[in-house]
Amino acid sequence: MKQNKFFVDHAMHLATACAIVAIILIIPAAASKSVALGVILYILSALLLAGGGVILYLGHKEKMEYEDVAPALARQQDKNDEAQEEKMSFEDVLEGIDSYLGDYITKLPDLFLEVPWELRVKLEQEKVFRPLVAFRLLWELSQKEDSEILTQFNDTSEKAMGYLCGALCEANADAFADFFYELKRSAPKGSARIPVFFRKNRRYFEEQMTAYVIAHMEEFGSEE
Repeated sequence: MKQNKFFVDHAMHLATACAIVAIILIIPAAASKSVALGVILYILSALLLAGGGVILYLGHKEKMEYEDVAPALARQQDKNDEAQEEKMSFEDVLEGIDSYLGDYITKLPDLFLEVPWELRVKLEQEKVFRPLVAFRLLWELSQKEDSEILTQFNDTSEKAMGYLCGALCEANADAFADFFYELKRSAPKGSARIPVFFRKNRRYFEEQMTAYVIAHMEEFGSEE
């Protein structure tokens, strides 16, 4: 495919070069005192012109085929991605991450307050899981009552919040992580904004978790 692409890109230049050389050969052919040499030069000139025409034709043909194939491959890749997304649901993702967390799944509120050292070590060794665990904790909190959301959020240290936000940035959720951390630093402890923020972003947490797993499917497979 790369060789064909090279030919497509340079066919016009090759054809032009053949035409220029052919024209150059006509000059000595016309001026030559030797009939035999003149005939040979005319023949070479004609062959070069014909060769340039063939190159131009083949280049155009290859270009048409290449332009037909490239979009088809892109469409096929899109179909494959869509099919994979259709097969992967948030419920599947949730089941997978809960299985990964194991016994920690019963301690999710505590994990939000401070990720324990043992789990941090585990996540350092298997970093692909870090953003997923962070989103899992946010999603869990988004389902709680307002009072519990406020309690958990207010009691979480800035250090623990910084760890969570750092994990979110690894999933390219930098803008969200920055806003979330600033909310921790500046929002009044009893602010009604905090529970509203979590509830409004519940769907976002689900979508981010699912999209992250799909995008890193091979890495998750290698961790099994």
